[in-house]
Amino acid sequence: MIRIGKRLTVIFLAAAMVLTFLPLLGSQKAYAEEAAISEVELNYDADIIDLNTAWTEGEVDWRVAWEVDAACETTNGIGLSGLGLRWLPDYSSSGYYGIGDGSDQVDTAKQYGICYYLQLEEGYDWVEDVKAFTRQTDISECPALTVKVNGTVRTDVKIEYNDYGNTLTVYVPLDTASTEPRVTGINIDSNDISL
Repeated sequence: MIRIGKRLTVIFLAAAMVLTFLPLLGSQKAYAEEAAISEVELNYDADIIDLNTAWTEGEVDWRVAWEVDAACETTNGIGLSGLGLRWLPDYSSSGYYGIGDGSDQVDTAKQYGICYYLQLEEGYDWVEDVKAFTRQTDISECPALTVKVNGTVRTDVKIEYNDYGNTLTVYVPLDTASTEPRVTGINIDSNDISL
């Protein structure tokens, strides 16, 4: 009788362990599928950026870095580790260039873009094809990755993978700078004035 009781106890404990870990086994499979990031959605407000020749590149960069809501909404596995304004003088060039000290005026002859540094959270990874693009590359060469900007799939973005930190840099070109006049300051040099 004691042997039967022990056997039933062992069977009961084994069944309890299987039932306890069964949901975890199923969730690990789903988690593995979701952990391979193949789509990124970025958002920004062009009105806040105000790419205009009245501003310096540094002033626009400040607004991009601090005032633009650049949410990654496609997955919880991505975090923004940086954001800034960049310009590319020539699309045949091998890479985007920074804006120096930011003192130059915004120029209609330059192709500006927003530079996103995307860093994955623990437990996530890029789809394998992305890791081959260690130099700036047109997104069209990486069909495994889709980049949406403000809800629209963009085929003109450029990507660059960096295995240090497992980060992906995404360059999103902006429209040509506006030349619409802006009042950026008032200087009064007389004591006797009326407005």
